[in-house]
Amino acid sequence: NFVVDGEIYATLNTSGEEIIKMPENPTKDDYDFGGWYWDKATWQTPFTANSLLDAPLSSDLNVYCKWKPKTVHVSGISLNKSEISLRIDETEILTATITPANATDTSVLWESSNATIATVTGGKITALRVGSATITATANDGGEIATCQVTVYPIPVESVSLNESKITLYEGNVFTLTATISPANATNTNVTWKSSNSAVVKVENGKITAVGSGIATITVTTNDGGKTA
Repeated sequence: NFVVDGEIYATLNTSGEEIIKMPENPTKDDYDFGGWYWDKATWQTPFTANSLLDAPLSSDLNVYCKWKPKTVHVSGISLNKSEISLRIDETEILTATITPANATDTSVLWESSNATIATVTGGKITALRVGSATITATANDGGEIATCQVTVYPIPVESVSLNESKITLYEGNVFTLTATISPANATNTNVTWKSSNSAVVKVENGKITAVGSGIATITVTTNDGGKTA
C-alpha cells in the first residue's frame, strides 16, 4: 500500500521480488512530493521501483509519502528608506522587506559601497566620516537588490571657550591659553588666534608673549562656524 497522510493512496500487487510500476506522484497544496519511504518515523530509506530487487517482500507492506514544503522564491526586495543623512558617529537602522512575505529564504546580504564612510551590519548603518556611500541589500535567493544613499555630514562646532578670561603679564612673560571646542567630537576643531594689539601682546597657537606695556584682547575663532572666545 502507498499511504498518503494516513490514507491509502494506491495499492499494488507484486510477486515480492521485481521492478514495480510506481503510482503517479500525489499532490498537495503548498507542498512538493518528496518520495516514498519505508519508515515514516525517520524518512531514511526511500522506496523506489527497484527496491524489491534488493529487499524482496514476504508479506504486505506500507510505504509512506514524504512531503516537502514548496520553495517560494523571492520576487523583490525594498528598503524603508532610499536616502539617509547622518552626522559622524550617528547610526540608523534600515529595514528590508522581502516579497512575497512567505518566501522560503528571506535572508539578506548587506554591503556598503564605501566602508570608510559608512558601514552596515544587519541593516544597522554607522557613519564614520564625511562623504557618501550606497548601502545595498541583496536577497540571497534570486539576487534582487534595493539601495539607500547615505550622506555623512560633519559634526559642527557649537562653541569655544578659553581656560582664562583675564590674565596679567609683565614684559617678557609667556602664558599659554587653551581653547576648548564643544562638542568634543566636532569634525573641524581648527582655530585662529589674534591679538588686538600685537605691540603689547603677541599670540601664536595660544602661546601669549608680553612684548610691551598696555592692554590687549586675545581672540580665538573657530574655523567651523566662526565661534569666538
